Amino acid sequence: MKQIRKRSQLATNDQVWNVMLEVLAEGDADHSGLLFREAKTVVDFYNEVESGGHEGFLNWKQEEIEEVGSVHYFNELAQVLYKIGALEYAKLELEMGPKIWSLFVQLEKTYTEEKEEVFYQAITMADNQYEQLHDKISEYLEAYFLDIHTQIIDVVEDE
Repeated sequence: MKQIRKRSQLATNDQVWNVMLEVLAEGDADHSGLLFREAKTVVDFYNEVESGGHEGFLNWKQEEIEEVGSVHYFNELAQVLYKIGALEYAKLELEMGPKIWSLFVQLEKTYTEEKEEVFYQAITMADNQYEQLHDKISEYLEAYFLDIHTQIIDVVEDE
């Protein structure tokens, strides 16, 4: 079921951004439509990589990645990134996602200092490549939110 917001709550780009983040955080992607799930996928990626880097992202999404498989998960993520215009991010995640996931799983199974070093080198490489894109993803997300928010949220007129 869509959440309802008054038009005045969505008057500026910042308001749309904040409401969309709130709605996506509160919603259950398993019981929502495709567009909601796609938006939630890309927002989760953005939030987790921004706050904890790729390592934080893998930790946060570990159960979901294990459930669907890393190739499937990173392909779906890349598809959504492509859809919102974040081509550089899609390319990065297709290239680095399965690689760092594999290293993550290996390290979890059997810890060695060598595996840990290789894992953190790959994480650092992925995080550095992400940072070199200078937060363009937030611009892509903002445009995406402006485009889709009325499909995710029921907007009612102010009384």
